[in-house]
Amino acid sequence: MTTTNLNVTTVKEFNQVLSGLKTQIRLAARLISKTGALKTGQKLMYVVNGENIFLGTREAQSIHSRALNEYQNAAAKMFGNLKKAKKGKKRAGNQGFRMPFIVGPELVNFFKNANLGAIDPRQAVSAANPSIGDYLTFIGAQGQAATYVTTQAILTPLFTIYAAVNNLTSISLHNQGKPEYVRNAAGKTVSNWNGQWLGADATMKQHFNQTLTRATALSLTQPKLDSRAASKAKLAVKMAKAQAAPITGKTAEAQAKSRRDKQSKIASINKAIADVKPFSPDDFRYFDFQTLVMINRVPPNAGALTAAGIGGAAATTALSYVDRPATYTADLKRYSTAIKLEVDAGRPVDPATLLASVFPGGTASVQMQIFAALLSEQRMVSTALGIIREARKLRKKDMLAQ
Repeated sequence: MTTTNLNVTTVKEFNQVLSGLKTQIRLAARLISKTGALKTGQKLMYVVNGENIFLGTREAQSIHSRALNEYQNAAAKMFGNLKKAKKGKKRAGNQGFRMPFIVGPELVNFFKNANLGAIDPRQAVSAANPSIGDYLTFIGAQGQAATYVTTQAILTPLFTIYAAVNNLTSISLHNQGKPEYVRNAAGKTVSNWNGQWLGADATMKQHFNQTLTRATALSLTQPKLDSRAASKAKLAVKMAKAQAAPITGKTAEAQAKSRRDKQSKIASINKAIADVKPFSPDDFRYFDFQTLVMINRVPPNAGALTAAGIGGAAATTALSYVDRPATYTADLKRYSTAIKLEVDAGRPVDPATLLASVFPGGTASVQMQIFAALLSEQRMVSTALGIIREARKLRKKDMLAQ
């Protein structure tokens, strides 16, 4: 058997290696067929590197068994390597998910007016259980000036919380006028709403109007901003490959099957393309929130901030951190290391002391405040969203049990 590199990192490499090993199995099977036709005592002779190699039925079967074992072992090994490679990519992506960036005034204004519920969603907003919005520095926490600096790790849960608190699922065109649960023919309670579809409420349409209008206009046209357009572009590439695929097969029957398979694949891709509908404020999906964020991102330079209406101290504060993306990654690594050292030593974690170790001498007080606020907000919205999701699961379980 040949020595094969199993350190694959992509599905394409995985399939290429398996294809080569399948070829070895087929060749070994042909060898068995050839030796099986020999008379008793006869063997095939091959010259390999100047040496005569004699193969009979027993040797051919041994080669075939080794080829099968190599295929099975390689598949398992490569699957593990592929999973590790994907996990590594996911970790890298998560780092970007927590990277700070600047958002424009309309997104800030929307969240200033948004009903996000309380920090502990199980109870109503009160002095002891303030609104989540009271602690969001990018919109101006507790009367402070807005920093306009946030992360995807904060905004993604925030939009999901907003959708849950304001029941945007119920006003989607997919679900309007329908009861949330119904009884089927067997008398069992089942879900009647499509939970992936949402509709913009009055607050979104009032304070997020320009963003919704732009999202509608660019829908299906700009893959870098619109996930729907990106999906359609990928499907177009698949369609081109499917249409260019040759008809294969040595017999008329095999060619007919190949033709049917090709037509079926083209029909499937055509259906997927037709299913990619343009964005509508009255009927959109959770992934569209990413488009709304992208539309409101402001490049980290003074000219872009001025054009977006962000000036003075707010612009200075925003640029002090976001124009140096590597800074946040380095700070986060030092902060995480400091926490681990405290935990490993069995000492209680003191956030103030740890922040001082990340920003020694107080020389970067503005950056320290932004860094500390982003960490705190990420934990806050993540915890709140977890409580909301758990409550929804329990409610759904109770409803379906009726």
